[in-house]
Amino acid sequence: MADDEEELVAEETDEELSEEESEVDEDNSDDSSDSSSESSTGITPAKMAKNALRKANKQENTGSITLVGDPRLVGGVTATLKNFGSFDSKYIISKAVHRISGGYTTDIEIRKCLDGY
Repeated sequence: MADDEEELVAEETDEELSEEESEVDEDNSDDSSDSSSESSTGITPAKMAKNALRKANKQENTGSITLVGDPRLVGGVTATLKNFGSFDSKYIISKAVHRISGGYTTDIEIRKCLDGY
């Protein structure tokens, strides 16, 4: 494959990514430096703010692409965009539509994975 061609590589499922994210959350959950009071659910205000910011950041970088058909591209799979310039990164496929009309194509909707996951 030539260096100037775009490459999309399926990597891992959304479940695997969610497991990694929850492991990171668990690793950071024992932060004893936060002296804020906990709510009735046991979540500190700082943790609630961090979760809200993370949720908002999930939708910060989204997009859609039409590609030559590939049955491996399905919702929940992660893919790495390469040779797309500033868009080179790891993305989660949130939706994939496969079409067979005048050729096989796959339309995908993606969102950028957050750093550290």
